[in-house]
Amino acid sequence: MRYKLVLFIVLFTICLFGQAFGQGYGDRNKAGDGRYRINGKVVLPSGQPAIGIKVLLRGADFTNSSAVTDKEGKFVFDSIPAGNYNVQVAEVQEFSPVNESVTIARDTTPGQSYNLLINLIANSKSSKANPLFAKVPKDAMGKFEEALDYFKKGEYKTVFPLLQEAIAKYPEFAAAYNLAGETFVKMNDFDRALGAFSNAIAIQNDYFDAKVNYGFTLLSMKDFKDSEKVMRDLIAQKDDVPLTYLYLGMALVGMKQIDEAETTLLKAISLKGGDSLAAAHRYLGGIYVEKKLNDKAIAELEKYVELAPKAGDVEKIKSTIGELKKQSKQ
Repeated sequence: MRYKLVLFIVLFTICLFGQAFGQGYGDRNKAGDGRYRINGKVVLPSGQPAIGIKVLLRGADFTNSSAVTDKEGKFVFDSIPAGNYNVQVAEVQEFSPVNESVTIARDTTPGQSYNLLINLIANSKSSKANPLFAKVPKDAMGKFEEALDYFKKGEYKTVFPLLQEAIAKYPEFAAAYNLAGETFVKMNDFDRALGAFSNAIAIQNDYFDAKVNYGFTLLSMKDFKDSEKVMRDLIAQKDDVPLTYLYLGMALVGMKQIDEAETTLLKAISLKGGDSLAAAHRYLGGIYVEKKLNDKAIAELEKYVELAPKAGDVEKIKSTIGELKKQSKQ
């Protein structure tokens, strides 16, 4: 097996998906007498909840509120009017600032909740936050940070020359190879992504995120058997990361090992932060459809729609839910 390994903490499965969360706590000043709510959760790069993080709400109408995440990383802004909002997590210790936009249209049904999942990103400027950067020279780090900015903007072709400069200045720059791999994945160039991730792992053998990325890339290439081996190895190293169980479950589905896939996906959503992985609910729904367990299938697929309302297959999933409900009534 091509076990040279490396994190593509799947923004397509995590960053796009939100969840309806319970009320948080903290120094919250309610925004007024509006009729809407923003529910949210802040998670660490590992997928674990971020506890005690201050979240700010800024509105175009000068709304000014704040909340602090609870023990599950949850927060809420309630009683807010329609309008345009910016939800901010200020720079905290080793994490970079995060800004998310939320628009509540004035014709929206009163009482509606808007769900938001905020993924914190390690601040590469802090060597204490990530030992991968501890020995990186300042000029190489500058190129890496510039490349990272372009990556976040989706300007992928601009990323590579900057990473090449960073690696030329510091050949042992594992994080630069990992970012190159993530960029190749975004461009669907999976073979080159595997090569980049392999280089990152060769430099830093315990690079957990890079190994997850490597396994996910194999999964994207439908190399289910090798992806399964990678994920099992990672779970043996660290058994509380929901994402690795999700990817293992997806690989098992690809291998048609449905019963074990179901158990694995249920494990993924049972872990802290795992219930917000929309893809896990999507795959479980498919498993229950195949097993003709309609009520369970409906529940999982409805959860998927709730978490990923803008996903490309949502209308198809809604249609499936409708058919399953009709069958249940017969």
